[in-house]
Parts: sequence; C-alpha cells; structure tokens
Amino acid sequence: PTCTSSGMYSEKCTRCGKTFDGGIIPALGHDFEEEFTIDVEPTETAPGSKSRHCTRCGEKTDVTEIPPIKPAFDIGDANCDGNIDMKDVLMLRKVIAGAETLSPEQMKYADLDGNGDVNMKDVLKLRKIIAGAE
Repeated sequence: PTCTSSGMYSEKCTRCGKTFDGGIIPALGHDFEEEFTIDVEPTETAPGSKSRHCTRCGEKTDVTEIPPIKPAFDIGDANCDGNIDMKDVLMLRKVIAGAETLSPEQMKYADLDGNGDVNMKDVLKLRKIIAGAE
C-alpha cells in the first residue's frame, strides 16, 4: 500500500506451494510532519512558501505563503540607522561634496531616483519624504 492506494497481499501454501490472494491492505494515509518546512525562501521582492510534508511520500499540506522580507532599512535611510531624517540629508550632501562615501548597502537606500548616483535630486526627494510630501 501507499499513502493513497490500497495494496494486496498473497499467501503461499506451505504444503502445495500454491499462492493465493490473501486480501487487501488498506491505504496507509499520509503521515504529515508536525513542523513546517520552508519550500521557497522569501526575498525582499517575492513571497515564499512553507508547508508540512508527508514522511512517506513527500505530499504537502497546509501550504502557507510567507510574506516578502521587509528590507533592513527603508529607501532614504542613507546612513542605515533605522530612521529617515535630516541626518540622512546631511549625509547625502556630504557625499555630493566629496566629503563622504557610501557603501554599496548605503547606496541602495540613498539613490532615491535610481540613476546609480547620489545627486541633488536625491536630496530634494529625501526632504519631501521627511516632510511627508511624498
């Protein structure tokens, strides 16, 4: 038998050696694990999924979506301190002036217009975000 299909067994006569049908063995049914298994890891842009797997056949149940991972920091948090504020504006101005450089991680949050560079457009956009205008 399997999880979903019944099986059969046969018996062999010890005197004559003849084999005959012994009967039906009922399907076993699924044996789902208690714990969930991550099937697809979520990313910042795509959800993932988790489910409980059958220990015998791998069938899945209770498939559940895992929401996308919130980025560690929000766009505009140039100094990656968890806040979007005038400290970020000051940092962008220092970068534009050449007095400071950004790590690739910081650049991801500082380049608000997405052009690959930090410029005054980014500063202006950041100020609008802080003011609640965007």
